[in-house]
Amino acid sequence: MLLLLPVLLKPIVKQAILDHSQQYGIKTVQLDQLSISPFSGNLHLGNLKLFTTEFNQQPSDDSSEIKPIAKIELLKVDLSLLKLFSKQVHIEQLTFSGANLPIKIDNDNRVLLADIPLTELKSAAPTEETEGEQIQFGIDELNFANIQASLDYKGQTTQLNIENLSLENLHSWSEDYSRLILDAKLNQQPLSANLQLHLFKEMPKVVGTFSAANINSADFEHLLPELEFEFKAQLNTNITFTAEQTATGFKLYQQGQIELNQIAFNQAELATSLNQISWKGDLHLTQEKTLEMTLDGDLKLNNANIKQAELQVKAPSISLATKAKIELIDQQTKITHQGDLKVNGIDVQQNQLQAAVKSIGSKGSAHIKLADNQVIELDQKLNLTGLLIQDPEQKLKLQSDLQIDTSNQITLEKESIVVSHNGSVKLNKLKANQDVLQATLDSINWQGSAQIQQQKTTKITAKGKVDLAELKLLNAEQQQGIANIKNLNIASLKLKDNNQINLEQLKITGLVAGNHGAPKPLTKLQEINLNSLLFTPAAGTKKPIQLQLGKLQLNGSESHITLSPDNKILELESILAGLSGQATTTTENDAASTKNDQKANKQTSKARKSDSNSDLSSDDSGLNYAIESIEINGNNPVHITAQTVKPPIVKTIQLEAFKLGAINSQTPNQTSNYQIKMRFDEFSQLLSKGSMAVLNPKYALNAETEINEFSLVDISHLSENSIGYQIKSGQLSGTLKTKINNNKIDATNKLVINKLEVKPGSSKQAQKRQAEFPVPLETGLTMIKDKQDNIDLSIPIKGDLNSPDFDINDVINAALGKAMAGATRTYLLFALQPFGALALAGEMIVDKAGAISLESVEFKPASTEIDVKMQSYLAKISKILKERKNLQIKLCGGVSRSELEALQKLAKQNQQASKQPADNDQQLLALAKERQLTIKRALIKLGVAGRQLVICKPSIKKADHEPAVDLKI
Repeated sequence: MLLLLPVLLKPIVKQAILDHSQQYGIKTVQLDQLSISPFSGNLHLGNLKLFTTEFNQQPSDDSSEIKPIAKIELLKVDLSLLKLFSKQVHIEQLTFSGANLPIKIDNDNRVLLADIPLTELKSAAPTEETEGEQIQFGIDELNFANIQASLDYKGQTTQLNIENLSLENLHSWSEDYSRLILDAKLNQQPLSANLQLHLFKEMPKVVGTFSAANINSADFEHLLPELEFEFKAQLNTNITFTAEQTATGFKLYQQGQIELNQIAFNQAELATSLNQISWKGDLHLTQEKTLEMTLDGDLKLNNANIKQAELQVKAPSISLATKAKIELIDQQTKITHQGDLKVNGIDVQQNQLQAAVKSIGSKGSAHIKLADNQVIELDQKLNLTGLLIQDPEQKLKLQSDLQIDTSNQITLEKESIVVSHNGSVKLNKLKANQDVLQATLDSINWQGSAQIQQQKTTKITAKGKVDLAELKLLNAEQQQGIANIKNLNIASLKLKDNNQINLEQLKITGLVAGNHGAPKPLTKLQEINLNSLLFTPAAGTKKPIQLQLGKLQLNGSESHITLSPDNKILELESILAGLSGQATTTTENDAASTKNDQKANKQTSKARKSDSNSDLSSDDSGLNYAIESIEINGNNPVHITAQTVKPPIVKTIQLEAFKLGAINSQTPNQTSNYQIKMRFDEFSQLLSKGSMAVLNPKYALNAETEINEFSLVDISHLSENSIGYQIKSGQLSGTLKTKINNNKIDATNKLVINKLEVKPGSSKQAQKRQAEFPVPLETGLTMIKDKQDNIDLSIPIKGDLNSPDFDINDVINAALGKAMAGATRTYLLFALQPFGALALAGEMIVDKAGAISLESVEFKPASTEIDVKMQSYLAKISKILKERKNLQIKLCGGVSRSELEALQKLAKQNQQASKQPADNDQQLLALAKERQLTIKRALIKLGVAGRQLVICKPSIKKADHEPAVDLKI
């Protein structure tokens, strides 16, 4: 009977399965083998197939061509029946192979196998009797082979192919471990595991390895709830782990590699792609009284791309070697990290703006505390190489390397943020281009501390020092230098919470302003020292920018000033042209074309009236500034080339010392003491000291200037433009006292000129200047020179600087002419005493031609004899002429019409009457000529050269004039 039991049960089991599954579309059930042994506990089921097609199952029928919807090739269960009496379900062997299991989840979330609902089979509610039963379970050997399971959900199918799954010695009554080995494919991608299972120990534990390759997240999207973003990736992993429950909590130890490939994340306008992100290393997780996780390994990202609207970020390679620890204690989280970050290339673009870095390296540690008060502490060394920022629209390009060594603390409490920083920031190999301008910098380093506080407002305070090396500014298009700085050092730089900048001990060495080529640099400064600077930004409209400078010292300089024909400083024009990108060449045509502009500018400057008498208030200016003092020391040559004349004047002036007191823009009329010492050559120098209102020199100036042994030959061409005469020889010394009070000038210039020799210039400008002198310069100089050929002059200059007609050149020329006229007057007054020598109430007579009229030589009517008095007068005249060989006297006039009657009487006495009527004018002119000749003979006899005595054409004076010969110098 027992032998017939499988035969009898086989059709019953088939029919039972068919009866249950027919309502779900199953038409045919095939079962080739069924064996069961109730005594041994063995159940063998072979080749169970479910078909959705009806056909006769005769041996001749070939049903193998019709694929079943589900099948089980072998199900073998060997059960130990004796163990059931001990309330133990002990399976000695369970074999399940060759199965095809189509699983489906419908819209009602029911689970169906071959369209047969599994979730509708509800087990009975446990009774009070069964609740207390403790049935133990165990299995000696479990083998799954060639199992194909498919899950159909929301129209998408997921395939799981179990090639082999083995489980050994899993017994709930034993603490020995069991072994689980899995080799499978998930959607045709390999999946494997090898595990030790300590599931029934007092403290369960799982130890083993797990690996998977190319598991695509897209295959499981339908299993997840609908998300507001799209995520795709492929998973590869190979890990070894230990997971255990201890007496104090849970522990997980893991090592190995986890990587995601072909990652894409899209949300709204954000699109992110990543070729690969991988983690290789150790992970330790413990959850006892606290949750603690430690990481030790490498995190790598390859080919990251982020795009959002106009923003695009690319990072080819990012790697992080980290040792990190995360602790959750009560309501507090602590994170510590130490590691190295390396980024090989990053590129950020937004519209046309681009920022890129060739490589980033960071090494350091971080400590983070997350609680009510969040604190982040960072100690990092950061290196950026190949930093690039460019904006084509603004024609801006910046390149540099960056090094940061920093210790930071960030505190976040409610709505406030406090950032504290200590360390250094260094830029290397900086190159910045803006249009045609290019700035290069070898390095700049800031070292110090800073603090940022943000609550309702942001407050920034900082303190540190700055070191800069090799800064250059040039016009890249023309390769024209604009400015250079070799070194710049700031001992202390402070930024206060009101954005006020306080600087102490600024030192600049090797400053060059201007081109290194032609023209030469405007200036080269060896060293600049500024002991303090205070900058306060504007606060509304009533408080402008405040700039306060301390003591400014310049030590050693060299300057070049080339004055072009159109009165422009070429070195300065070169700098301005370099900044604007324009050419700097000045041609003669350019100079000629600006003459009209110069005239217009001169007229405008004359017409402009100064309104600088009142102090400037802070409301009237966007910048208020003050300087404690300025001092220039050392060797400071100034090379001057004046192209305003031909040939150009080339002169080097040595500025030996310069001192200037305090200046304040808010009190422009305040006077400052000054002192200047300069040398024109090795023999001549200028010393000047006094006080002046630097910002308003027309308001107040009190200066005493001393000039020693200045060679006038060097300024010959300038003198031709200024006074109309060229200088052949001469040396100047003098004392100049200048006072300006409220735009009124009162200057006394006492000059000593040695061995001066001049000649008239031939230009129209020179002739115009010559005509402006009340006394011809040659005559004046001849008259005022002493026996040693020296001249003492006192030249006063007075005038109203605000007057439209005031021109300093005109004033100097007029003063010089008056000074020489005055000196001539004084000389003649003393040289010709007691004869007066001056007419018209003591004023010198100067005709339109510039000739000086001396006292005339008087004669008795009709006489040609020189009386004793006039002989004495001629003796004094001869002395002057013999001392001044270049001086000439004209002998003019000579007769009065009142002499006609006396002349006729004299003729009768000499029996010279003629029958012919006499020509009265001819008689008078003959008398005049004879008198001129008489004077000339007398002076020649006294030793005067004949060339110094010039005879005029005789002329007859009116009857009311005395008979005399006029002497004119």
